[in-house]
Amino acid sequence: MVALTKILHKQVQDVSKGFGKPPPLSEEALKLMQPSHKPEQFIELLAGKKMWHDATMFLAFALPKREAVWWVLQCCKQAIGQAPAPAIANAIQVTEKWVIEPTEQSRRATQAAAEAAEMSSPAGMIALAAFMSGGSIAPDKVREEIYPPEHITPLLLGAAVKSCSVLPKPEKADEKLQQYYLLGVEVATGKSVWKK
Repeated sequence: MVALTKILHKQVQDVSKGFGKPPPLSEEALKLMQPSHKPEQFIELLAGKKMWHDATMFLAFALPKREAVWWVLQCCKQAIGQAPAPAIANAIQVTEKWVIEPTEQSRRATQAAAEAAEMSSPAGMIALAAFMSGGSIAPDKVREEIYPPEHITPLLLGAAVKSCSVLPKPEKADEKLQQYYLLGVEVATGKSVWKK
C-alpha cells in the first residue's frame, strides 16, 4: 500500500463525514466502504475495481483543499492542451497563484477568474473551488461574513476532473480518469508539489 502522506485523515469515515448530501460516490462505492478502512486502502480498492470516477472523487475529498486544487489544475492543463482561450488560461494562472501563495487577495482573485472563464468549464470550476476553499464569500463591501459549506470545494473539484475526462474525446473518459487518478496519487504522496 502506497503511503499517501498528504492525506491527513486516519480513517475513511473521517473523509466521508465531509461528503454532504447526497453523497458524491456511487452506491457501489459506498457499499465497499468499511469503517476500518484507511483512506489509502479504500482508494486502492476503488482503483483495483477500475472505479475511476469514485476514486478521483474520493481523492478530491481526502486531500487538503490546497493540494486538491493543485492536483485538478494538473488534470485541467492536460485536458485543454497548449493553446487555451485567454479566459481559461487566466483562470488557471490565477488559481495557480493562489495555490503557491494562498492569501486573501489571491483567493478573491479566483472568483473573477472563475466568472470570466465560465463556471461550467473545468478551469472555471477549479477557480471557483479555490475561492470557496476558505474565508468569507460575501462581497468585500458587505460586513457580514458568509462561509460556504465545507463540501463545496471538493465537490467542484471532483466535477472538474470528470469534465476534463470528456475533453475532447468522451469515449476516452475512463482512460483519462485513470491518468488523473495517478496524478492525484502523485500529489497525495508528495511527489507532485508546487514551486514557490
